[in-house]
Amino acid sequence: MPIHALHVHFHFPHWRAKPLSAAYLSFAIRSFALSIVGIFIPLYILDVFGDFMFVLYYFGILSAFAVLLAIPLGWVVTKIGLRRATFLGSIFLAVQLFLLIEVQVGFSFVFLASVFSAVKLLLFWLPYHTIFVKDGSSDHYGREVSVSGVLAGLTAAAGPLVGGLLIMVYGFSAMFYTAIVLVLMSSIPLFFMPHHPHYSQPPWKEILSGLFDRSFGRTFLAFWSVRSVNLIAAVVWPVFLLKVVKGSYESVGVITSAVLLISVSILVLVGVVVDKFGKRRVLKYGAFINGVIWISKAFIQTPFQAFATDSLQKLFAGLQGIPFMALTYAKARGKKSFFGFLIQREIALHLGGVLTLAAIGVLWKLEVPLSAMFTIAALGSIFSTLMISAK
Repeated sequence: MPIHALHVHFHFPHWRAKPLSAAYLSFAIRSFALSIVGIFIPLYILDVFGDFMFVLYYFGILSAFAVLLAIPLGWVVTKIGLRRATFLGSIFLAVQLFLLIEVQVGFSFVFLASVFSAVKLLLFWLPYHTIFVKDGSSDHYGREVSVSGVLAGLTAAAGPLVGGLLIMVYGFSAMFYTAIVLVLMSSIPLFFMPHHPHYSQPPWKEILSGLFDRSFGRTFLAFWSVRSVNLIAAVVWPVFLLKVVKGSYESVGVITSAVLLISVSILVLVGVVVDKFGKRRVLKYGAFINGVIWISKAFIQTPFQAFATDSLQKLFAGLQGIPFMALTYAKARGKKSFFGFLIQREIALHLGGVLTLAAIGVLWKLEVPLSAMFTIAALGSIFSTLMISAK
């Protein structure tokens, strides 16, 4: 399909006319940088400290500080604007990666890297989601979210392979330094993004009262469920995969890159399906299929089985993730304060993340196999459908 036809069919925004385009490009470069290190961060921490609990400490501290800082950093975003906040988030991400290089010095660097990671998450995702809510089309949220996934997937597909090769040839430090350079490059498109108006943030008491209001219960559980799936994929799966490939970082990179390349091929189509058949219907079926696939991952024994099962899971992940995000944006747009809802989203995600990581830690101490923990992701997939009926 010609580029101009792709532009019309999938509603790409004009590259100079809308800030969503600058967000797409920045996100794509950033995704490539993070794909180089992403799957290897838990493996790196495990390699340095020799204990899976330190991996959980890293992600647990990150989640806890994301909860504590969501409201203060939301206020910062409203004061300095989306473009400056996203740029500042890139700086914090670069510093986080540098701190990870130094974790061999001691646990204090793990703590600092976790805190910087929490800050960069909020400074990036709050502006990113704001741009989608305010500049996206409510009739085409599915396609717009899928375009973001496609651009990220296309640039990120080679990332794990590059990361694995860098580790094998030059070591972990070279991998992190490469990612740092790319992260800083990802901020360049932001300078071509026009300024947004400075949105207001509701009082902190209003945000918290809404968060713990009974009517927010289903929404909270839906966000917690999605975060549980993401944490199993980010924390447990890499360690499990490393065992399957018998400690080969290169094999981890090859399998992950191949899976990303396969999965990106269907994302745009999923976006069209979401807009045509409805977010709720697609989410319902996608969540069930993903739940079943996560259960099947527990029976993986060979690298080929890992590749085949993870490819299948990533192919269907879009049927859950894209309608879920499209529903989130639609609900945010209908709120009295969309920005307050986005902050509540971050708090719910990461508070749920703290609880999930605590559960993983307890299971690990009880010597429950990593494969059995995929049940958490399966349940998370199923319960993400609570977003369908959430108010």
